[in-house]
Amino acid sequence: MRREEFDHLIRAVGDALGRSEIIVIGSQSILGARPDVRQFPERLVMSTEVDFLPAPDPDELLADQIDSDLGELSQFFETYGVYAEGVSMKTAKLSPGWEGRLVSYETEATNGVVARCLDPHDLAAAKLIAGRDHDYDFCRVLLLSGFVSPDVVRVRLTETPDVDPAIRDRAVLWLGAQDIPEPAGIEVDQQRALEQHRQERQRADPAAPSGDIPAGESRTQGRRARGGNRARS
Repeated sequence: MRREEFDHLIRAVGDALGRSEIIVIGSQSILGARPDVRQFPERLVMSTEVDFLPAPDPDELLADQIDSDLGELSQFFETYGVYAEGVSMKTAKLSPGWEGRLVSYETEATNGVVARCLDPHDLAAAKLIAGRDHDYDFCRVLLLSGFVSPDVVRVRLTETPDVDPAIRDRAVLWLGAQDIPEPAGIEVDQQRALEQHRQERQRADPAAPSGDIPAGESRTQGRRARGGNRARS
């Protein structure tokens, strides 16, 4: 996914829905969350799909419209080689407060449409919860590239509700096994983000622990698979 393709999809989705703002989740949200990066590691931008969340969309009609107009089976994909996927709130498990951490992205090429892109730490946590091999590969590249802090991702993981404890434990153990030092130049920003997140949690619930795995079991909710068993990007 090249940045110009990402911008084109944002513009096309905005035009199709008549909206000036749209939420982007999934792997390619990293393009909008880090507009300062000129060249990403290939593993992070190898997808030809961008996941758009047209909230509010209680009946998922807008998501269906995205699929119909700009999806994998559309003329748009045949013409441009990239496509949009309409998704719902059931698609990914996200840490509380994720909407307040969305990163606004707009360029001249998006033609007035603003993409609200998932924070990289929320993206990494959601990927680890999804738990497929390519999700773990993606997260390791995020870590190696210095785009996320393992500590912040761990906090987001432990605070995400309705996650199978076995899935959460596997992800937390995996994070702890990654021998990746905090990258120079962004360590201060990452620690500030971690501290801000902890303070927000303490204000919301003074009795809450600081990132420990909650005791007891959580209810597992199935992730919505639009269009059959297509893999999420």
